[in-house]
Amino acid sequence: MKRNDMVIHKESRPLLARSGNDEHLISVPDPMVRAPRVAASQKMPSAILYSGKSIGCDAIVAVVSRDTDGVMLSAAQRLSHFPASSFICLSWHNNIAVGTIERQEKGISWKRFDESVLISGSQSKPTVYWSLHGGRGGMVYFTISVAKALFNIDVTAIQDRNVCARQLLGPTWFAMFDQLVESRDDATMLEIINHHISSRWDSMHHASNPVQGLQYAGRRWVDRLISQAKLWQNSRSLRQVQRSVKAMSGRSLREWQLLVSTEKVFFETAQDDQKALNSLDWAALALEAGFSDQAHLSRTVKHITGFPPAEFARRFVEDESFWIYRLWT
Repeated sequence: MKRNDMVIHKESRPLLARSGNDEHLISVPDPMVRAPRVAASQKMPSAILYSGKSIGCDAIVAVVSRDTDGVMLSAAQRLSHFPASSFICLSWHNNIAVGTIERQEKGISWKRFDESVLISGSQSKPTVYWSLHGGRGGMVYFTISVAKALFNIDVTAIQDRNVCARQLLGPTWFAMFDQLVESRDDATMLEIINHHISSRWDSMHHASNPVQGLQYAGRRWVDRLISQAKLWQNSRSLRQVQRSVKAMSGRSLREWQLLVSTEKVFFETAQDDQKALNSLDWAALALEAGFSDQAHLSRTVKHITGFPPAEFARRFVEDESFWIYRLWT
């Protein structure tokens, strides 16, 4: 997959820079800049999450649609912060010009995706995306076990990566990709997903445990992985169990437990109430969530989201770029 990379000098405000061989100048924000939410008085972005259970597809954790076409967004408001995640994600967009953005030693790097359909592996650290303009796109989330069975892929090869779905999954999925990119409403999008994914999953005669609620979906999958590891311990050495877990899931149990350990924090802060936010007892929350102390909580939250707890909570409530957190919770 080819990418169009752009590096600009590091600053805390949008800057002008050249993108690859393009002659025009574009404004790219610092990925950590604050991005106030869109005012209710103007046209709002559309962001909707559908659980797999709600659309009758047990193979799916969730489907997300996002439409910013015609919405007046600043460069900072076109940032999107995503947490570290245990899920495999299939995503698509319709000519949005989107890519990953991050700070580097030489400045800010924006790596634009040249492909319109991507598949992303589990992410061990938070990621930030930026789009050049508004448009429509969507995402489908799968547990690793379902993604391996449905797509017949090596999940270790896509960890912490965004790769071209066409190249990885092959032509049997091209029809679905084309239809999703061209879809203009959620009803059509969901019909396409159900037609191509549910039918294939059912034909494989796979029985799955449907996610009964999105809260702690990642933790439940990791709990099942732990149960499997305990069964293996009856007939294998500890080292063999560790190798089997990594071969099956791509990461160690310790890494998976770290990834899902902050879910309680996300849901506890899922409120648009600044007064309640300011009165949160982080020490008590740390103990309730199973952390050894507040410092342990702070380190883990920063590892998963990129921010210490108090700043994460403020951005969760106030920043447009944290829309996926609010949507999920």
